[in-house]
Amino acid sequence: MSAQDANQYGHLLAALRHQPVLLSVVTNSLKIHLEPRSHYLWIDPPWRLLRFGKVMASSLEFPIPTAEFRRWAMRIHRFFGPIVEIRINAAKDLSLRLATGASIWIPRKKERRAQPDWWYDHWYVRTPDTDEMR
Repeated sequence: MSAQDANQYGHLLAALRHQPVLLSVVTNSLKIHLEPRSHYLWIDPPWRLLRFGKVMASSLEFPIPTAEFRRWAMRIHRFFGPIVEIRINAAKDLSLRLATGASIWIPRKKERRAQPDWWYDHWYVRTPDTDEMR
């Protein structure tokens, strides 16, 4: 994530706390949906799924879409659950603690947007109140 993403979308993350959620693993990106699918959080790499400090899955270990991809995606699903805590630290890393005891860590992306007209760097939140990503 970048400081720009945190400033633009950070206030929208609260709507995802303590809600039933669905997870879609799209190549090595994550899409966390609220039910009904009105809000979602999209996370591009890099990210890590951690449990008790151990890496359970990482966007960097993404296998080419095959049977191995299905096993990798199922491993992510096994540790997934409602978001119970959302933190953006001073360095602008995003951390999502899940009800399962696992967490998703999204480190700050140090590069700035490659193109000034790109609307996000690393993650964003989509809400039903907007026609555009905010």
